[in-house]
Amino acid sequence: MSPPEISEDEQRRIDEELWKSLTMLSQIFPGKELNIYNSTTPDLDQEERRVLHALHCFAALSVRSFEVVAASVGEQTAARLSLLICKTNDVDTAESGVLPTATYSVAKNTVQDPSRATDEITYQTVGNPNLPLDEHGERNINYIMANKWLMSWEEHISFLAYFRNYASQANTPQAKELFIRYCLLAQAPKNDARLCKTPLAKRNISFLHVIKGITGSDVGSFKIASLPYPGDLITDPITALNFLTMTDLENIHALLDFEPFRALRLTLLSAVAGSESPGTTVLTSTQQATLAAELWELFQHCLITTEETYSTILQANKKQRRTRKKPVKIVLPTATLVEEANAILFRISDFLTHALYQSKWLEWLLTEHVSKSLADAIRVLLDKSDNDTDASDLTEPYIQGDEDCEVNDTSTLGTSQTVLASKVLAYVKLAYCTQIQAEEVLKHGELFKNLEVHIVTCPHVEGRCTPWKDAIYEAYKLAGRENPKETAAARIAKIEHLCVNGTEEDQLRLKFANPELPWKFTGAVHCECQLASELVKKAKAATSGKVPEISEVVDRSISRYIGPSKRCCPMCSIILNAISGEADGPEIPILFQHSQPFPSALPPNLPRSIRQRAIRQLSMNLCRALNNFYIRSRTGSHGSQQSHAVAPETKARAKVSWNADNDKGKF
Repeated sequence: MSPPEISEDEQRRIDEELWKSLTMLSQIFPGKELNIYNSTTPDLDQEERRVLHALHCFAALSVRSFEVVAASVGEQTAARLSLLICKTNDVDTAESGVLPTATYSVAKNTVQDPSRATDEITYQTVGNPNLPLDEHGERNINYIMANKWLMSWEEHISFLAYFRNYASQANTPQAKELFIRYCLLAQAPKNDARLCKTPLAKRNISFLHVIKGITGSDVGSFKIASLPYPGDLITDPITALNFLTMTDLENIHALLDFEPFRALRLTLLSAVAGSESPGTTVLTSTQQATLAAELWELFQHCLITTEETYSTILQANKKQRRTRKKPVKIVLPTATLVEEANAILFRISDFLTHALYQSKWLEWLLTEHVSKSLADAIRVLLDKSDNDTDASDLTEPYIQGDEDCEVNDTSTLGTSQTVLASKVLAYVKLAYCTQIQAEEVLKHGELFKNLEVHIVTCPHVEGRCTPWKDAIYEAYKLAGRENPKETAAARIAKIEHLCVNGTEEDQLRLKFANPELPWKFTGAVHCECQLASELVKKAKAATSGKVPEISEVVDRSISRYIGPSKRCCPMCSIILNAISGEADGPEIPILFQHSQPFPSALPPNLPRSIRQRAIRQLSMNLCRALNNFYIRSRTGSHGSQQSHAVAPETKARAKVSWNADNDKGKF
């Protein structure tokens, strides 16, 4: 007697629950040493990269602290550009069972998508924000941010679109600078984490701590052995201008005259920067080393001053711990405090943006002149961390908005001087990337006077998922392995054995196998996959000829170009590639990708063919990782191979000039 047929709805539920379990297992068994999740991104032409990079920049600017966001192009006309933007639901929100929706009052024309079987997906057009006026009845960026410091994410999106439109319509340097200043202030929580808490190799090793530990005296003792150009440092007018251009010298001179930098005693650098004819200055070898040391101290002070500014402004709004006797007290930063932070953050960002992207001296300092000291200091901290860290410290800290994966690389192999120095340079670029991203958004949006933003909500995801043992059995079955039942049983038995009898590290990593602990999904639909599923729906409606009669907001086209705020995880890459593999389906290019799996849910209502293609690919990858884990465990080498399994996470270029007339932030 044949088994009863499974309905489409039941099959969808089975697929979605299996996918959730497979992604959870893939995070625990990433198989990084097997290069399972190599990038499959096709070659993109220059125009595609330009569009994707602009979308990535806008999505990155949409992040204030913990959010993960993706953006896609909707309708565009000669005067208007429409963007669809989606935010991955917070893990704690998903666990609470509360349906997250963008309900802030700036969102108007909320439209339920009637082609959905549920009411989970809505499109909301973001309107203009409410701009509080200061005591003089003026719109002042410092007063606005002081009053809106704890704004919701949806409100931040409305301000972001408003200031971008203002910059485009006014088309003045002051208006464009205002957009950059807003972005710098709004992203202070995220950039504080980038600057102060970026780890290396799963250890809380701060690059900022490493940089602060190398003194100017240390750098002054280094011999200048290599230069970014042929010749001697500032002994020839031509090579001098190649190294420190007139713009560099003007920027340095202006920065040294800025209040937080006036106390620095950088005598030689001040003299060279303030000279009327610096190209004719001839320096001895000792003076050349001194100049390099003073450039290092100036760079150091930029980072330290930024750190102190973040600490001051973010400390002002920290919530006190709730007790039975005390309610939560929220202290907002004052307009004066915001104004001071505004001036400092913009001045330093402006200086370092030019130094990083339009000059050579800072890259030379980090990757050549001071690279050995940087690498040595990082290696010492890595060795100390390996000796001091027990199994309970092996969880990877939650990093806010880490678009880069080179900086947060979990590899322990890339510890050469060149690699580590390059990581430090990438870290500095990440910590100060807000201005360059804002400039990219302004540059690519020059053709459009108006930017419309539509928020696409992510659906709530239930915690129910396939039991982990059943998921492993199903993975081996789908992967087409020989004797799948017996092979899966051997892997399961090894996991259960090490969960009880393994090392402390084994027990921590494999604690999910404890029958007394729940196996529950706590992730979400990732934002780029949600936008991609909307694209699938549009393509399906177009080929069937049954375009739903829905609002103009929902009916606008969605592009195949999707720019996430951070690099695309392997689970998303599998889904996007499965969608691209459909006959006559849209090919979705992936600009950034990394190799660390994260739990995710399938976006709702994907066609069965796409679901099956994605699940089969993930099953094959997971089986390879489990096989490698099994072999290592039998040879006794698994304990020293950190990459075979990881503990689940604790929680899921145009120059802009300083304008003295705009210090107060009026517009």
